[in-house]
Amino acid sequence: MSDVTRKFCPITSKLTVIKYAILDGQLIHPTIRRLGALNAVADLGCGTGAWLEDVANTYLDSNSGASRSQATLIGFDINALAFTETSAAGVQLLEHDCTQDFDAQYTASFDVVNIRGLAFALPRASFLRLIKNAVHLLKPGGFLQWLETDSRLWNAYPESAEISKILATINAERQERDLLP
Repeated sequence: MSDVTRKFCPITSKLTVIKYAILDGQLIHPTIRRLGALNAVADLGCGTGAWLEDVANTYLDSNSGASRSQATLIGFDINALAFTETSAAGVQLLEHDCTQDFDAQYTASFDVVNIRGLAFALPRASFLRLIKNAVHLLKPGGFLQWLETDSRLWNAYPESAEISKILATINAERQERDLLP
């Protein structure tokens, strides 16, 4: 990333931090983009759908991407209240618990299945089911992209008693729910 981009790129969300600080401005790993098509992309645990919208705006109708009219971009999340209206054409957000079986229409339908940030949201017992379901969505030769981060490692906030208390509360809640560290 250039110095100009760093200076003017607003880091306004965790997604932006992940994109620029961890993925060097990439949304989909360069190896995946080089080896495979991006005609159909699923995002499990999509939240607001911002990642898919960014994928649409970055890769579709570009020299290396599919056209918007032909692409399938679907986000699945258990909480439809998180969905926002997307301005990116072709992005669809659906309410679905990704630890439950998907409708047969999605079987072997996606070139890329993206998962991000679910380690802090799922109990251990749900991971095998999530992985099975994600693989079930992939076309033969498709790619599973999974990114997990621990924002506490980024030093995004100055250490303070208030931040320490917030992190302790989050960790206590995760432990009580038997969520992965």
